[in-house]
Amino acid sequence: MFMFELLAPLLALSALPCLAAPFYMTDIASYVAKDSAADAGVRTINPGPSGTPVAFTSCDAQGTVSGVTISPCEGGDGTAGSPCVFTNGNHYTINITYTPDLAATSPRSGLAAHDATESYGADSYAYSGQSFNGCEYTACPVVAAKESEYTYEFITLDSVFDGLTFNLTTDVFGPSIMCASIPVALRSQAETKAPWTLSDERATTKPNQV
Repeated sequence: MFMFELLAPLLALSALPCLAAPFYMTDIASYVAKDSAADAGVRTINPGPSGTPVAFTSCDAQGTVSGVTISPCEGGDGTAGSPCVFTNGNHYTINITYTPDLAATSPRSGLAAHDATESYGADSYAYSGQSFNGCEYTACPVVAAKESEYTYEFITLDSVFDGLTFNLTTDVFGPSIMCASIPVALRSQAETKAPWTLSDERATTKPNQV
């Protein structure tokens, strides 16, 4: 009898899976998400209502790109000579407006980072954290001759790059229907917090120095 009294509350919960399971699953998921973000040390920047139009270069594709925006665009003004500045650990929303010549039901997405210094032994490499499922970034199915939006929530990792190329193909082996390259500048969190500059004469005197 004593054992039954201990198990009675658990048996009652198991009889109500529709009520108990979602509550606990949602609660646990929220804590896991919060802990993961804290562990990663990522600071999310909330984008404004619209992004900053930036300079871009169209690459070979069966379709056209009419515009690219970045939100927020920090540092530069988005032109080729003054690109937006990405800070390690921050998030940026990159939106590409394009019109494909071909339709696609299962488009494939690709993101390449470019590094003129070839720090990793090549001038370009596949950027980490991306999904190859194009439907995560654009509405599917993709309709031919219809203006569409491709939106990528970019996380700036601790890597080296000075440009990004976004590519969308009809499928794994199909032709490209959207391709655009954008220049970016990169800085670390430490650079954003530097209190002294060489041009500042106070830099020669430490705060506690008499």
